[in-house]
Amino acid sequence: MAEQLGAQKIDAAGAATLLVPFLGRTDAATADEGAGATSSATFSELSLTPQRYTRKTSVSALALNTTGQQLDKILLNDFDAAHAAAHDRVAFSAIRDNATFTLATADASGMAATSLADLFNLVKDTMAATGVSGYPDLLMSPLAQTVLNTSIVANSDQTLGQLFVSQTGRRIIPIVSMADATFTEVEATGTAGSDVIAGAGHVVAGNMQSCILASWGGISLMADPYSLRDEHVINVHADSYCAAGIVQDAFRILAVSSSAIAATTP
Repeated sequence: MAEQLGAQKIDAAGAATLLVPFLGRTDAATADEGAGATSSATFSELSLTPQRYTRKTSVSALALNTTGQQLDKILLNDFDAAHAAAHDRVAFSAIRDNATFTLATADASGMAATSLADLFNLVKDTMAATGVSGYPDLLMSPLAQTVLNTSIVANSDQTLGQLFVSQTGRRIIPIVSMADATFTEVEATGTAGSDVIAGAGHVVAGNMQSCILASWGGISLMADPYSLRDEHVINVHADSYCAAGIVQDAFRILAVSSSAIAATTP
């Protein structure tokens, strides 16, 4: 899913650590002829180290002898799906962890119910961060998709999600790999407070091309016919290596809820 939405996948095979150089996003400045420039582009780098992901299954020798290629297909399809889901979790966790919060509707005791104005504040902050003059798609955590698809807007027969889609022409996309999380309260000044908000979903918007997903080769298979040889069982391991990170300040995140949530002290 991350790749389909525009994340850049890099084959890092052969490198113990992948370094991705990138330039910060700055505007060009005006300068008189012969005068010094006041706008400069500074290189930064993203360092990615491989993490191993593994899936194991145990198969009897009899099953292999009697089912043959059909069992091979079942195992390979399962391994492909399991590792694709793991790599998606890595990518969307990097996006969520590196996104900057958009201030949700202020509430004296924590967080108020999400409004359509909150979604468009997220859009505004995202366009300012990415420099893209266009509405972004919204990526929703599992709880957020429930909020946007069930919360009816006042004086309307449409949900928050339906109104956003109809007014912008963009998509709201549920991301099962982007886990819901507890948030530190954002104060009215825009700074993080000490209290936490539990039970809210989150919506993310940004430039998916700023998400880098590195892989160190594909899925490698290893068969172990020895550990359970007395039972005539073969262990099959499927491993892959990947890591993800973000270049540039490209994502904004909004906590969402269908009702007010009181902040609690950790």
